[in-house]
Amino acid sequence: AAPAAPSVAVAAAARPPPAAGKRGTFYLQRFAQCAKKSDAAAAQLAWQEMVEEGVPCTGKMASILLHVYLEAEGNLLQPALNVFAAARAAASTPDESCWSGLVRMHCAAGDTRAALDTIDEMVSAGVTPRLRTYTPILVHARVQHDRTLAHRTVRALNGHGLLLGVAEYLDLLTL
Repeated sequence: AAPAAPSVAVAAAARPPPAAGKRGTFYLQRFAQCAKKSDAAAAQLAWQEMVEEGVPCTGKMASILLHVYLEAEGNLLQPALNVFAAARAAASTPDESCWSGLVRMHCAAGDTRAALDTIDEMVSAGVTPRLRTYTPILVHARVQHDRTLAHRTVRALNGHGLLLGVAEYLDLLTL
């Protein structure tokens, strides 16, 4: 009997990922159109098609998709995590806005622990956080009246050479 042919999934897994090339440009343009229309559903559909084709996710793609997911109704944290992981797997370091967006999404889901872990991972990846990276955690701390979280976050941002802005300082006065 002839040996069985490997499954499509096994064969696809054995191939190295293709360069983004023309298909990557095509998907980048689709994502930009989705962002322009604030159409998260179309962005997710395009993302699924891109993944099925094996087109690698670039940092620019991740940035656009995270922006679309952040602006969408409901919490699209899991799709954002998938995009983020794909960009990193393709050896693309997401930019600061991607990391900050992911922090914001974790906070919107009520998971400040994951948000703080994301900042630690961000720093480990060589990306410098900005005040906007920490702001969602500070807002969450204020809303939840969580002084411990607020103090911890302020120490962390000070440790990165950042200072609270006037708006953030005023927000924390209510604690």
